[in-house]
Amino acid sequence: MWLATANERHKLGWSQIQIAAFSGILSLCLFPAWFGSLSLLLSWTASLALAQSPKAESIWRRQTRIYLCLTVCLLPLSPQHPFTIALNVLVGPILAFLLFPMSALAWGIPRLAPVTEPVFTTLLAALEYAARFVPEITDVTLKPGLAPLWLFVFALHAFWWNRETRRRSAA
Repeated sequence: MWLATANERHKLGWSQIQIAAFSGILSLCLFPAWFGSLSLLLSWTASLALAQSPKAESIWRRQTRIYLCLTVCLLPLSPQHPFTIALNVLVGPILAFLLFPMSALAWGIPRLAPVTEPVFTTLLAALEYAARFVPEITDVTLKPGLAPLWLFVFALHAFWWNRETRRRSAA
């Protein structure tokens, strides 16, 4: 966050891809043990996938790119279902604009909990019902270690940085 602020304040002209790279590399330099962190790997991959997003891009395309990038990094945990894309597009706004504010209100004003609880229970029941119609994915036998996943993230970052650099020089 402070790198983005410094970029704006000092008019450095860094792109989102460059800020993601500098942030990730700085994190690893300050905390080398985080090379063993799946959390940092997933955060870096998500920020990279979001940084690659053009302003006029459709939400479906953006979510598909995020899904594809994160699916590789989530292989050690479990296989990801393609239905995740639709769930993020359709249910994500409900979580962000309805359930999160309701949770905050119920936390701040505990008397609202009896009002908010049925909303959460109903949404959970609807999602569980819908899940019955989604075919399951069998377990993936490919469970890479962290080293190949870091190589994937670095290669993806290098690819997108190179593509961005070529686009800037062509303009």
